[in-house]
Amino acid sequence: MAGDTRVIGIDTSGDYGSGIAGALVDASGSVSAKKTALTPRTRDDLIDSLATMGGRLLEQSRRDGQAASALGVAVPGLVDERSGTVHRTPNLTLDEVPLGPMLQERLGIPVFLVHDAIAGALAENSLGWDGAWPTCCWS
Repeated sequence: MAGDTRVIGIDTSGDYGSGIAGALVDASGSVSAKKTALTPRTRDDLIDSLATMGGRLLEQSRRDGQAASALGVAVPGLVDERSGTVHRTPNLTLDEVPLGPMLQERLGIPVFLVHDAIAGALAENSLGWDGAWPTCCWS
C-alpha cells in the first residue's frame, strides 16, 4: 500500500451483540477514525450495518481530503476470497452470501474479504511484531 493511501477495515468476528468494528487506516497502520456497532441478528440487517459502517468511514475519509481506496472485511468461517463470498460462518447469518460484491456495489470502492484469522496474522506480522523475527507463523 502506498504511503499516502488509506483503507477501511471492518472486523465481523464478534458474536451477536458483541459488535462489529471498523477503522480508517493509513499505510503506517495509523487509525484516523473508528466505528463500532452491535452485530445484528438477521442477514439483511447485518449487511446494511456493514454497508452503513463502511459508508460512514468512506465519507469521513472524503471529508479529510483523502478518500479510502478500498474496504477489507474480516469474516470468520469459510470465505472465498476470490469471489468475495461467505460460504459458511459459525456466528453470523451470512451463509452463501456474496458479501464482497454486495458491499462493492453499495460503496463504489473495491471490497476484499479475508478470513478473520488470516487478517489477524497479517496485521500482527505487518504492524505488531517488534522486527526481531523475519517471518511470522500463525497457529
